[in-house]
Amino acid sequence: MEVIFAVLYGLLAGFAMSTALGVVFFLLIQAGFIGGIKKGLPLALGVISGDILFVILSLKFSEYIEEWLLKYKQVWLIFGAIVFFVIGILYLFQKQKEVHDEAENRIAKMTGWQLWMKAFAINLANPANLTWWIGLFTLPPAIHFDILNKWVFGISAVASVFLTEIAIAWGAGRVKHKLNTRMMERFHRVFGFVFLILGALMLYQRFAG
Repeated sequence: MEVIFAVLYGLLAGFAMSTALGVVFFLLIQAGFIGGIKKGLPLALGVISGDILFVILSLKFSEYIEEWLLKYKQVWLIFGAIVFFVIGILYLFQKQKEVHDEAENRIAKMTGWQLWMKAFAINLANPANLTWWIGLFTLPPAIHFDILNKWVFGISAVASVFLTEIAIAWGAGRVKHKLNTRMMERFHRVFGFVFLILGALMLYQRFAG
């Protein structure tokens, strides 16, 4: 039963990560505008290549910090709530620039290998990604998984990231003429409210527990 929960939690976590990728998210949309899955595939592969490294590091790192996190769980919940509140506020007030023809032309000229390298480098260069993965493995419910189910969770999350990003690129290609800046800003507001709710839940765990 726990393995099923690990898979479901991994799929949900991967989906959440993919729809809040920031730079890569909009890069996928640009690539989808130009070439659909054909351009989105190497980008998605570049992202999950970095995510696989993060999963390995998180599993190794979580073995050393699990005891510390359990000891200072209350402090960590407050810290996590603050982070989620900050992210949520940024999403609510952040303005997205329109996709420029010049940017699209650059992506159109890039080979699959260049797109892979671009996404891989962006993923590795963002310290928030490693922090996110470590948080997933060292906070409930994943912290209570045994090593096998932690791997199941990690693999499921990476698979979900890959499939969601492919879907984003495919969808962008299908709705190229309908997706605009205003719609993306609405999506960001939804993400912002989600992160604010997550922050409130963490505060609730802190003070109710």
